[in-house]
Amino acid sequence: MSRNFTFGLLCDESPLDKISKDWDYLEVPNSLMIKPFECNAVWQEERSKLVASGFKCRTTSHYMQFFGMKCTGPNYDREQHRMWAQRTFPRMKEIGIEVIGVFGNKFFVPEGYSKTKAMDDAISACNVMADYADEYGMLIALEPMADLTTLWPRYLDGIKFVKEVNRQSVQIMADLNYFYKLEQPLEDIYTNPEWMCNVHIAGSGGAQPNVGTYEPNFIKLFKILEDIGYKRGVTAACPWVSTKGGDLDWAYETDVTIKYLKNLRDKK
Repeated sequence: MSRNFTFGLLCDESPLDKISKDWDYLEVPNSLMIKPFECNAVWQEERSKLVASGFKCRTTSHYMQFFGMKCTGPNYDREQHRMWAQRTFPRMKEIGIEVIGVFGNKFFVPEGYSKTKAMDDAISACNVMADYADEYGMLIALEPMADLTTLWPRYLDGIKFVKEVNRQSVQIMADLNYFYKLEQPLEDIYTNPEWMCNVHIAGSGGAQPNVGTYEPNFIKLFKILEDIGYKRGVTAACPWVSTKGGDLDWAYETDVTIKYLKNLRDKK
């Protein structure tokens, strides 16, 4: 089975005119660049930058941020969330987004709040997103973040949760940083692979994937993705550092990193 998944770059801090053109796509931070509550003129300016970059935009991160927005607890406002979704999904469709990453820390259990009520809120929020994802032909990728105050801190908790939501457009993301944090085995990805639609990676120490000691983990991950027939994206979602010393050379670092990843992927 061929390793035909692709590699994306999260462009939350990357200057679009300076990054290597060898990346397969961009992951666009929704709240920071698509900006659902900003006026259409602001969005058109951001859209023009993305189009001018020449990259395909396939996934998003930072689905919900600012304005105190949460998906559980007293701050969960279903109508506010529906307004957010109503504005952002058409904009995401304009630039070709296929998969929407949603932080797991938006699904926490506030102190003194019923876990049962928090679960009801979470399912409600997921149904709001699923309604729009279904309409626009997209998938939601919920991201377990190894935070034990959330409803699904671990990958397998997330799998259980999306089964409970039971909307085909609401799926799960595998983020290696959070696997490492709670010492979860990568083999958990073999569990119900049909519910997994996005992958995030980074290097150790908070850096790009070619920095640090994670190479054996990437080799293992890529073999697992090959085994399950994964064909979507693997995004480098990381703070970037200079490996040459001095100021960060975006063209150099992003070029070295994508060549490193594709070489690891294509090794047999």
